[in-house]
Amino acid sequence: MTDGDGAADAERRRLAEADEGVAHWRRWGPYLSERQWGTVREEYSAGGDAWSYFTHDQARSRAYRWGEDGIAGVSDDKQRLCLALALWNGRDPILKERMYNAGLWDEEDGFFYDVLRLPDGSATPLKVRSLVGLIPLAATSVIGGRADQRFPELVQGAQEFIKRHPAVEAFVSQHVSADPSTEGRYLFALFGEDRLRRILARMLDEDEFLGPHGIRSLSRHHADHPYAFEVHGETYGVGHLPAESDSGMFGGNSNWRGPVWFPINLLLIRALLNLHGYHGAAFTVECPTGSGRLMNLYEVARELSDRLTSTFLRDAEGHRPVHGAQPQFAKDPHWKDLILFHEYFHGDNGAGLGASHQTGWTGLVAATVTLFHTLTADEWHRGGRESLRPKSDGDREEPLP
Repeated sequence: MTDGDGAADAERRRLAEADEGVAHWRRWGPYLSERQWGTVREEYSAGGDAWSYFTHDQARSRAYRWGEDGIAGVSDDKQRLCLALALWNGRDPILKERMYNAGLWDEEDGFFYDVLRLPDGSATPLKVRSLVGLIPLAATSVIGGRADQRFPELVQGAQEFIKRHPAVEAFVSQHVSADPSTEGRYLFALFGEDRLRRILARMLDEDEFLGPHGIRSLSRHHADHPYAFEVHGETYGVGHLPAESDSGMFGGNSNWRGPVWFPINLLLIRALLNLHGYHGAAFTVECPTGSGRLMNLYEVARELSDRLTSTFLRDAEGHRPVHGAQPQFAKDPHWKDLILFHEYFHGDNGAGLGASHQTGWTGLVAATVTLFHTLTADEWHRGGRESLRPKSDGDREEPLP
């Protein structure tokens, strides 16, 4: 923009109004955030034309849910409301229902898989055990306090949607309990109890996803059994890589084949807490799988939190896993207490990898430490998120003598 540009004058006027408090222009940004994943700057298609092959469902949903791949997007200052232009190639149908019905869930393996849908309409499941199969856990919500009475349109609408779309494996279930604090809760999920147990059996298997420092992004099963897929005479493979990628794909930035990513682990912890809020202490699973050790889902969530936290704790020799094989960080008095919050971590030993300043998401581990040292499993089951609210002066307990 130039000095004589009318748009520049209008922008200066808005900035002046914001500075004077006349109008709150800065509550809305020209983009969803300054560092937005999946935008044009991080568009990995071969010719820079990802829009030409996005399905309608991909285009319309990404821009709204994540702000990914959207252009001309705006949001409020806390990104509670995100709006963006979504483009569609004009050919593909909405695939969400058919994909869930025709391949994402594999009944034999008890896991969700990616599906490759070809132009002729056929679908091929890509049987890679990755976070794709765990993310449906995050699509879990529990609404308490007689949700059918407080939000009848929500419950009725969800139930009617499921009836109209039988291909979507979704569940709206009401909790029946003699405890008035939990009676009438509703669970909204993409799976029932049987599928939940089968997913968790894989997630909590130390030979698959459960690592010493959190949930891996790809199952260790693929270390000995790499997945291979042939198309047009070429074979593509996915193997387990606990650290950096050995592939030039995506500019060498394909780091989701084994490392631990804290934000995904936090989503899984949240999902487990939601599910515990519905099922309670009676619902238990083996953790780790095959150990014979039974835990309720709150305890499983705490176990994941402890494994994440252990990444930063010293061992008997004063070494922190996050520092990897770097004795200077472990021994040097000027370095040993400087903890870096890396972008992702080695799936087997916890060494920090990628960028070393990701306090925005890796630092979230502090929230889980606070939560599990503040609330018991029973308190969470009874009160849920309300248990986290500070007590008023009238509710505070008397201090111990």
